[in-house]
Amino acid sequence: MNYAALRPLVLVSALAWGAVTCAPPGQAQEPPISAPAAPAEALSRSQILFNAPPPPRQGTPGGRSQGGASRGPCQDFAGLTALVPTTDGVVWGQTTQAAPSLWVYLPHPLSANTPLELTLQDANDNYLYATSLEADTSPGLIQFEIAPETPLQPDQLYTWTLVISCDPAQPTESVFVNGTLQPVPLAPGLQAQMAVASKLEQARLYAANGIWHDALNTLATHQQAQPASAQATSAWVDLLQQAGFEDLASEPFSPCCLP
Repeated sequence: MNYAALRPLVLVSALAWGAVTCAPPGQAQEPPISAPAAPAEALSRSQILFNAPPPPRQGTPGGRSQGGASRGPCQDFAGLTALVPTTDGVVWGQTTQAAPSLWVYLPHPLSANTPLELTLQDANDNYLYATSLEADTSPGLIQFEIAPETPLQPDQLYTWTLVISCDPAQPTESVFVNGTLQPVPLAPGLQAQMAVASKLEQARLYAANGIWHDALNTLATHQQAQPASAQATSAWVDLLQQAGFEDLASEPFSPCCLP
């Protein structure tokens, strides 16, 4: 895709976001959903369930979860895939984190000669985060942290975009994925459950409450820390299957990337 039409990127520094624990004015706080009790055995599909919330309001851009076909060297990155669910045609997910993580499947090795750009924009197309990244990594699942300059507002919609400039001979040629991010407050009752829960139980609680990005990142982090754990592996496979990413569940994790 020709990326020349996209707006110029402005590098900005990241600031911390304080935790938000209250509902927007005039809106009642929904009670947290408790995940089903987990036995000591490996988690089964019925014990980690992503309770997908309804999609954002009408008019939200649909987004693009896969890079798609392209030309020349960019064909190698056509399988670029953002691990974000598509609900009623909208690529989107919720988070409670100040600096949420975005997970992407990289189908081809990256080098310093193949730059990446990651941006976050608000509903008025203002850039809250924009950075250029260098990577020297093999194919696999890679993690990007989105650290906005200003605190994200709960229940507002933000657009993230990841672009790979895959053809050095033609800088305007690129492959990209993008979608919508929605911060949500962590209800006090759910926060109390999280405080005493294991990593797997935290992931189950996030999933049960429809908070995709936090559920995925918690499981990805735990899976890397406990690669031999049958529980971690079972939960990871189950969650990806529920979002249609079963083909990526066995892909390795690859380190990436430096701003």
